[in-house]
Amino acid sequence: SLNNYLKETLYFILKRGKITASDLSECLKLPANTSGTRLLNLFKKRLVKRGDEIRDGGRVWVYERI
Repeated sequence: SLNNYLKETLYFILKRGKITASDLSECLKLPANTSGTRLLNLFKKRLVKRGDEIRDGGRVWVYERI
């Protein structure tokens, strides 16, 4: 069973298709480390997939619905 905050995060990914920790922080008004941890937890539970993209000269993790 998922915690409510992980359900909220998963629903957000399902709605948007894909998201970064920075996007999630901005949309839900969360600290960056909090959003990154939520996304990582969903990835570890195999509820989302993770890839990387180059943005603004750096690599970022992008989490997508399965």
